[in-house]
Amino acid sequence: MLALSACAAMIKPIKSNNIDGLQVIHEAYRKTVHSAHNDSSQSWNNGRLGNIIVNINGGEHKGLCYHWQKLVYNGIQPALVKTGWEATGIAINEGSFFEHHAVLVYDPGIIGPNEILEEPYKSNSYVLDPWSSGEPRIYTTADWLKLPLTIKKPARLTRIKSSASKTGSL
Repeated sequence: MLALSACAAMIKPIKSNNIDGLQVIHEAYRKTVHSAHNDSSQSWNNGRLGNIIVNINGGEHKGLCYHWQKLVYNGIQPALVKTGWEATGIAINEGSFFEHHAVLVYDPGIIGPNEILEEPYKSNSYVLDPWSSGEPRIYTTADWLKLPLTIKKPARLTRIKSSASKTGSL
């Protein structure tokens, strides 16, 4: 998947406490990531080394970006209902060695799904991406799009199939 580490030092995750709705989502996100790390039936890994571990060992080893994406998406569903926010997938570099997936959340009262990847709206939507660190980091979409070292294909919104049979919105 994607090497985010070199640029990640320059791009800081945001603090959610000043954004209505996002703090509720962030709390659900934190609990989801924490629960994954404490799940004795699975081993959650992160980053490039995590990808190697998952690809070599498989089985109970999780941690590819799309594993994290689905886990986070399912974990934040109650918070989305509570806040009225929506979530969808976001992918960059699809079909390349640098392909990467995460969850994008936004307040549909402020931004529409067709505006998310346009300026200035990239600062009004947020990417939940624990893959690189194994921590519940949140970035503005604008900042998250600066993380890849290599951009082969631009970002696009994607659907995520939820284990609760609901699909991600677009």
